[in-house]
Amino acid sequence: MPTTGEPTYIIAANIRRYERMLDDPGTLPETREMLLKLLAEARAALDEIEGKEKSSVARGAARFAAVVGVLAIALSPGFAGAVDKADFDLKTTEDLYKVCSVGPNDPLRAEALNFCEGFLLGVVSYHDAVVKRRNLKRLICYPPTVTRDQGIQAFNDWAASHQQDQKFMNEPPVIGAVRGLAWKWPCKG
Repeated sequence: MPTTGEPTYIIAANIRRYERMLDDPGTLPETREMLLKLLAEARAALDEIEGKEKSSVARGAARFAAVVGVLAIALSPGFAGAVDKADFDLKTTEDLYKVCSVGPNDPLRAEALNFCEGFLLGVVSYHDAVVKRRNLKRLICYPPTVTRDQGIQAFNDWAASHQQDQKFMNEPPVIGAVRGLAWKWPCKG
């Protein structure tokens, strides 16, 4: 989770993560190809945000959130193993939970957790930008000290406790992500 609500921080952190993944010799060729495209898009979004007035922050964050969504679809052909490749298509909250709760011995654990983190960061970034831009009521009120790992754990805890509720688990993953994070960090008032 971001340590601030600013989309530029989130995008910059993702740029660093994508660069680290590109440097990893174990990164699959299909993943490497998509990371290069994603890196270019993230840099363009960051340049757009930094080059314009604050009023365009929401547009840049929305663009970045869309790129994260494209990554969810585009990476699916390169994945195989204990995490089912269909899970990376993220059609439901259940799919997101499977990716975010990948086992410690899964050969794609690093990719799955990076994917999960990127998705959750995209959701939070978009939430924060829209709330700020439109002066809307916040749905997620995380403290500024929350870590990304704590965000993943919060979502996983919520999803595990709602595993039998197919109404929630069959919802789009973005809704499940917001529900899970808001469950852990509800807004008072």
